[in-house]
Amino acid sequence: AKTCGRDTFTRFTNEMDEKATHRMRLENDVRNAMRNGELHLYFQPVLRIRDGHMLGAETLLRWIHPQDGIIKPDKFLPLIEDSALMLKLAEWVMKEAFLQQARIAADRELMRPDYIAINLSHQQFHQPNFVAQVERMLEETGADPYRILFEITETIIMNDTHEARKQMLALKQRGFRFAI
Repeated sequence: AKTCGRDTFTRFTNEMDEKATHRMRLENDVRNAMRNGELHLYFQPVLRIRDGHMLGAETLLRWIHPQDGIIKPDKFLPLIEDSALMLKLAEWVMKEAFLQQARIAADRELMRPDYIAINLSHQQFHQPNFVAQVERMLEETGADPYRILFEITETIIMNDTHEARKQMLALKQRGFRFAI
């Protein structure tokens, strides 16, 4: 009823109960997946069409469920997007991508992308301690900020232009790049 506006009411239905139960079960499953090492990052190469040079790699999150196999993010992210679990998951993805970037850079036998792209969620980017969190992860992982590209949506910037600009400039000074 709250999402429909003021001065309204909604009747409880079994379907609403099923949706709430499904959401709670899924949140619990994602927490367990994080704990049990079922979440994995894949890197999809971004190639220059003219010569095939690998410009970068886009970070893709995959959940390899023990019974259900690969579960793509579009099946679980929308259901946890507004929960506190989303911040934990986004933090895990960023830290894991930083770790992988550092490992790739250290391995001379691998093709090294010019950058690794990481999608940032609105919730994640607008945390008051986001820049400090990124700097802490850099120290912990040894990642090269010049090889990290943060992908953000226009709405991230539009909600609080001044604060978004401040965050982006602080990270840009450390070497990070942005794609909008």
